[in-house]
Amino acid sequence: MLILGCGEAGKTTILNQIDLMFNPSASRLKIPILINGLRTNVIASIQHLINVMEEKYELKFKDPDLVMSRNHVIGMDCSGDHVHYDRDDAGHIASLWDSLKIKEVYEKRTEFWILESTNYYMENCVRFADTDTEKFAPTELDLLNVRVKTTGVHEYDFYQTLSSASEKYQGVVNANAVDIIWKIVDVGGQQSERRKWMSQFSNVDSSIFVINLCGYQSVMFENPDKLRMHDSLNVLKSIYGSPTAVLNAKPLTVIFNKVDMYHETFNAENFLKCFDDYPKEDLNSVHALTYIKAAVKQLTSNANVQYLTMNAISTDEVLTCLKAVQCHTFVDREESFRMALKDPKLLDMLDDSDTASVSSRGTRTSFRDNNSHISRNSSNGKSMRGATLTDSNGVEGKVKSRRARITHKFNVQNPILSLADLPNDADLNSIV
Repeated sequence: MLILGCGEAGKTTILNQIDLMFNPSASRLKIPILINGLRTNVIASIQHLINVMEEKYELKFKDPDLVMSRNHVIGMDCSGDHVHYDRDDAGHIASLWDSLKIKEVYEKRTEFWILESTNYYMENCVRFADTDTEKFAPTELDLLNVRVKTTGVHEYDFYQTLSSASEKYQGVVNANAVDIIWKIVDVGGQQSERRKWMSQFSNVDSSIFVINLCGYQSVMFENPDKLRMHDSLNVLKSIYGSPTAVLNAKPLTVIFNKVDMYHETFNAENFLKCFDDYPKEDLNSVHALTYIKAAVKQLTSNANVQYLTMNAISTDEVLTCLKAVQCHTFVDREESFRMALKDPKLLDMLDDSDTASVSSRGTRTSFRDNNSHISRNSSNGKSMRGATLTDSNGVEGKVKSRRARITHKFNVQNPILSLADLPNDADLNSIV
């Protein structure tokens, strides 16, 4: 599964969620790195707000205490693997965050680039520091809010096996009576990283494209004059817009991410700046979301696609999303809808217009790889649990529950896609 999306869409958050769910022991080993990343986010965010305040809006602190805090914070080093961060540092940051000038600048954050979790970092900056008697212990929410720029190509190996594992993971489609290895490939979303995307377009069973719904009112890190939403739509069109696009031959899942934040912070004026052709009457967050979905559907009309609306910060929603992607990858589109009828969470995430295509007829589906041909019959949307699977040698097995774990490794060698495999009308400039 190849996961794509522009910078800060939430791809890495989704993968961190999967890691926390299925490989908690390995996740614990990453905690020191994530703590350092969290503190780096705090320092970088307040330093950026100060720089914007002084350079863009030409504002200065006059209070001597705030001037002292400003000088202290600007002098902090947030680079390296072991960032210095103590209660004294946190106190200076908290004082600046509480100041009227910084709050005034933060209210104008749609006019400049800033990390979307800045408010979370600032409100918890004191808690993130160690005390004299106790080391800081991050919560799961803390770890999911860490923002670390993804560079290079990373693989997550996701092993599924038939076992007597927890009931929690039952219903995840498994089309083999032995271990199945999923490779989730994550590539950086920043413009400088997109030249690496094409090398991953071959040998893909399924692709995921994540869109940040709040991107209509936030600008790109690389280009403060361009909105993240415009960037996402341009990239989506360049990859999936052509009928002969390479990835259109495989199932696609489009994830509309950060939906809760989108509704909470919806601004009609900013939305109209992003979509100036939207009819101005009856504009609210619900109607605007329908408009965004319609635009995305038009761009992906050539793909075998399903659409999910979710919050990557929610563990339950990510697990449900993972089920839907696996169903869409292994079986067909209708299987996702059948499962949705039994899973209210997924029914809420799937786009309303798509659920109308659910039928109750049985289907025959198959999965092929280099070594086997697995087939099964499904009828009336029954669960995979208990289904009989037959491999190419006639060996049958029963699907029980699943156990999954993830290991993370750096991808050293990747297949290179030849130019002959690319569609003639591919808009490669917007990718590279």
